[in-house]
Amino acid sequence: MSRTQAHAKTVLQLTGMHCNKYGGMEQFLAEIVRACHERGFSSLLQYESRPTSDEYLKVLEGLGAKVIVGETAPRRIKNITATLELLRASRAQVVHTHFSDSHVISMAGTFGRLAGARRVISMAHYDAGHTAPVFARHAYNRCDHVLAVSEAVHRDLVAGGVKPELVKTHYMGLIGERVRSPAKRRSVRTELGIPADAIVIGNIAFDAPFKAVDVLLAAMHEVKKHRPDVYLLQVGVDPAVSPLQSVAVDLGISDSLRWAGIRDSGWQMLSAADFYVQSSRFGEGLPLSIMEAMALRLPVIATMVAGNQEAVVDRHTGILVPPGDPILLAAAILDLACRPSEWQGLGEAGHARFRELFDGHRSVARLADAFYSI
Repeated sequence: MSRTQAHAKTVLQLTGMHCNKYGGMEQFLAEIVRACHERGFSSLLQYESRPTSDEYLKVLEGLGAKVIVGETAPRRIKNITATLELLRASRAQVVHTHFSDSHVISMAGTFGRLAGARRVISMAHYDAGHTAPVFARHAYNRCDHVLAVSEAVHRDLVAGGVKPELVKTHYMGLIGERVRSPAKRRSVRTELGIPADAIVIGNIAFDAPFKAVDVLLAAMHEVKKHRPDVYLLQVGVDPAVSPLQSVAVDLGISDSLRWAGIRDSGWQMLSAADFYVQSSRFGEGLPLSIMEAMALRLPVIATMVAGNQEAVVDRHTGILVPPGDPILLAAAILDLACRPSEWQGLGEAGHARFRELFDGHRSVARLADAFYSI
């Protein structure tokens, strides 16, 4: 990138991500780009590999954003060198990191500033349980702002040694309306071969240990013993490449499981669901997938992990259970499955809480006005 290509006011988003869909996180980033464009900033978005969603790329292109593909992790000499060059060549006034490794955050806070950045921001999406290495603490302390996606992450950062004056809680949110329609419910169930009278649990997650989809599958094994009419609709895992499909076969639950795969706007598949389960084992700051369910007026069963407990109010918008225990998770699923008369009330309460806390447009406007202003 030549110096003449850089806009007079530029925001560099170091995402640290691979992107295989146009989902909630991508919509949030696109809205940041839109807000920056309205405020006279151009946007550069770094990805570890080229995003595979044509729809997402088209949206970014329409907003005048430039996507830069380049590995920042793992910590290798060539990746470090390329990241340093990106910070130099972009001449960004604002650098914002998301899922970046600590060495990238540190470089943004040091070399980004030497290259002309007047504001360095890091979004902290995970609760590390106060166990973040010393280097991560020092990396965050080089930033101007560290934005925790939940109060739980905020507490964790401060307990881990990040300067309290740098840390602020900043809830993310969803962009656009979410509507669960009877027509979509029928079409999804027909597409996936789910009986019209089945009770359907929704789950959106990718295949990673902290998401604990394996725990949810083990819970379904217990659920099936008592309620063979309960189905699991899983969005975000490609069963053709994931070992989770073999786990489901070994557990004998394949006939009660429907893999929806990886999709743009995967939330639409939740129109077929009656309630939602977030089975996180650890580390979740506050998953957007819970917000998707709340926006769709679905009761939510979630584990007591970090920000999950800020989104879900036990027995008011859903049920909270300890993480990593398929027996207790199964008990909660069976409990809620037996109380269909309460689903609407729980869902409406969750929707009201979503409206109060997780308005994506409000979140992005605050981000741009309060933290990007230079």
